Amino acid sequence: MNKSRLMIAGSAISLALFASLPSYAQDAADEAPVASEEEEDADQPILVTGSRIRLPNLESIEPTTTLDNRQLRERNFTNVADALNELPGIRGSVTPQGAQGFGQGVNFVNSYGLGSNRTLTLINGRRFVSSNVATIFANAGAGTQVDLNTQPSILTDKIDTLSVGGAPIYGSDAISGVVNIFQRTRFDGAEVLFQTGITSRGDSANYNFSGIVGKDMLDGRLNVTVAFSRDELDGLAYNSREFLRRRIGGATNPSDAQNTALRFPGINTTNDGRLNSGIGFNNNATDGFPGTVLIRNVNIPFLTRGGLITGTNLTGAG
Repeated sequence: MNKSRLMIAGSAISLALFASLPSYAQDAADEAPVASEEEEDADQPILVTGSRIRLPNLESIEPTTTLDNRQLRERNFTNVADALNELPGIRGSVTPQGAQGFGQGVNFVNSYGLGSNRTLTLINGRRFVSSNVATIFANAGAGTQVDLNTQPSILTDKIDTLSVGGAPIYGSDAISGVVNIFQRTRFDGAEVLFQTGITSRGDSANYNFSGIVGKDMLDGRLNVTVAFSRDELDGLAYNSREFLRRRIGGATNPSDAQNTALRFPGINTTNDGRLNSGIGFNNNATDGFPGTVLIRNVNIPFLTRGGLITGTNLTGAG
């Protein structure tokens, strides 16, 4: 009987000791310092951006094209706009090679041919001063277009082009897309480039001289970067090529009756200047001959061979 009591008492003491162990462990855990969420957030860096554009992700519902500085150097692009104009989505841009109105020599990007005023150009994620003049006589539509000639290619780190999707953030000037140019703002060192080119005909020479100098100071907390770029392009006249000097253009294909009434006798489809003499006069809609044909020596109406404006033109203008 006594032996049974001792065993029961021993079991009770062991059970009591076992039950008390979690209590001590819990007290020790409660006494350990626990970092609050505010302290953890205080250790994280705070990034303040000047743009609502998100950082590019590996996957996106919209196509994003990136041109980096290495590609600009390998393709010998001295102008940012020339590099962008090679992309399939860029169409009908205003360039120095095309017709120029007020503000000559500008380079505007035009995504999908919707107008350069529908493509937003950003520098380091921020808006830039527009180069579009406030006049209805400019070649570009009214808007806040940015002249890419103001951005030296040697200073460009990369260029992100985002197709559409920018309008909800920036407004109507980003309907067709957004072009974001990132500069080499942390450049340390010096770099000088000189480039020249000429056509196989020995004309339309171009020159470019550019340089960049940068220096980190105050243990990397301050960086000063200066870039310079100068481009010269001799240009090319329209009649500098033989195939352009032939002045080939479209003209109305007359009927036999019109040809008799308007032209000298003996003029026919073999000697009236049309390139394809196999195309006959357009007498009706079912004869299989087009209403317009290509002819040689196309001239501006109401101008003489020497360029004199005739009285007919003045009368029509009045």
